[in-house]
Amino acid sequence: MSLLCLAALIAVSPVAQASTATTAPGCGRTVTPGSTTQTIAVGAASRSYLLVVPTGVVAGTPTPVIMALHGGSDTAQNAQRYMGLGGQRPAIYVYAQAPYWPEAGGVGWNVDPAGVDLPYFDALLADLRNKHCVDSTRVFATGKSNGAFMVNALACLRPGMLRAIAPVAGGGPQGSRCTGTTTRGPAAMIVHGAADTVVPLRSGQFTRDYWLARNGNTGAAPTPTAPAPCVRYPGAVVPVLWCQHTGGHTWPSWTGPGVTNFFLSF
Repeated sequence: MSLLCLAALIAVSPVAQASTATTAPGCGRTVTPGSTTQTIAVGAASRSYLLVVPTGVVAGTPTPVIMALHGGSDTAQNAQRYMGLGGQRPAIYVYAQAPYWPEAGGVGWNVDPAGVDLPYFDALLADLRNKHCVDSTRVFATGKSNGAFMVNALACLRPGMLRAIAPVAGGGPQGSRCTGTTTRGPAAMIVHGAADTVVPLRSGQFTRDYWLARNGNTGAAPTPTAPAPCVRYPGAVVPVLWCQHTGGHTWPSWTGPGVTNFFLSF
């Protein structure tokens, strides 16, 4: 079974409410800019993530976290190369690393509620809070393909963990498995190619419609917003953006800056 099939089984104005940063244990630590590979224990397993701290991050200042999830059979290091997130904008950038699945014959994310990856993200964020001055009210996640499925699963299965998401060329979530469905979901920027033959456009449209429904969309017509070709649904209580482009199963060049701007607008 492919990683994609395994995954399948299993909006821009700030939100009106104010963000109150919570103090993380790591707020008393010094800041060391740079890129490092971090190791964490998840149960009996040793897992890793790539951490990037820009020079603009200030010690003792609660800082947002942007998590990036690679696609199937890919790596955290490669995701950093092609995603184009952030630059030197003040945020803590985390490129998560999926494990190897023997049954799938490759690296990928497991979106099953009982799988190994939900505890991985719990442990990852706990590790960040212990080591860095994290603003727990401003944690964001983006991902491509299998990584986008996992982003939607996190938003679905860990309500309140993520302030906003940006799934690219993915699908999900499985609403029947979601928790906290009576509350609003995170803000969402969904990117999908009309010519995608790996994850069809309808998968991205399903994601869009799911978060529109969760976020109280009134049916108002969408309006153009940056970056092009995105549109915003003004009828949603929490922002939802739909960014349909003409390409295939790709990460367009405007995606990284657009996603970063979207996240840091909150």
